Amino acid sequence: MRKTGLIFIFFVLTSCGTLESGLALAQDNLDLTPAQESALAVVSKAREVDAGPIQEAMKAAIGQHPETDRWSGSCGGTVFSVVAVEFPRDVPRVRARNGLISRAGLFAAAELVTSHALMAVWQKERLDDLTTLKAAVLAVTPRLESEGCVRFARKFSRIYGDFAVACIVADEQELCTELTQQAGRSIVKDAYRETMQRHISILMDRKEWESALASYRHLCERELTSPQLCLDAARCFIELNQLNEACQVSHEAYSKFKDIKDAAFFEAVGDILLLFEDEVSQNMAESAYVKAFEIRYGDEH
Repeated sequence: MRKTGLIFIFFVLTSCGTLESGLALAQDNLDLTPAQESALAVVSKAREVDAGPIQEAMKAAIGQHPETDRWSGSCGGTVFSVVAVEFPRDVPRVRARNGLISRAGLFAAAELVTSHALMAVWQKERLDDLTTLKAAVLAVTPRLESEGCVRFARKFSRIYGDFAVACIVADEQELCTELTQQAGRSIVKDAYRETMQRHISILMDRKEWESALASYRHLCERELTSPQLCLDAARCFIELNQLNEACQVSHEAYSKFKDIKDAAFFEAVGDILLLFEDEVSQNMAESAYVKAFEIRYGDEH
């Protein structure tokens, strides 16, 4: 590392601490990763970020975390994220440039929306399984942007060294307000349910019935059920020989989703209801099969 590198890190890290702690941190961070070097260079030279507390906070976040290539934080009511994505070695840079810039931008948006500063927004909605939430938000970030559910004060990207670096700066309160509007909340909740439902399917493939049901209950408590989720829960209860619970879930599934146009669902719930000998279940199974037939062949008769 060149001597200027030592001076630069010293300045960034001492801006938020004492002279002694800044020197110690500078010594520990002499060997910046390539991702850090590129990100720091872009943030330092960016015209979109005024020199001052926000820029220094961005530099500090990058400089203090060499273990990652994604950084986020907040400063005085402003939230930010920075992401560095390395160019693939076996693809010509000219060909990869636009795609890599776009990818970095998407990761930066997802990093910001799932950052610690904004987690309170989702916690109020009880979307509190962090792994599921991050995967869900990452999946729908392009949609959140395209449908205007999130708007960023400043968003910019640069190529520096072997990296595409994307930076986003936004007003924390405005971003929180936008995300809690009905459209954004609905998109994220649906993605959260779908992400956890895929996890439930994996648990069922492993025959981990109790764990699958724990995730099912997590979603039920948040009123995030779906036809397939109810069918999966009934199958888990059957595998555990908890037939009363399986019967109850099947009844609830039929009653709650009786107006959907999904023949496969009614056929599946009918098959489950046939397992129970009580008259209510048998009648409900018959009705389910009739609905399935009408959906599949109703237009032909």
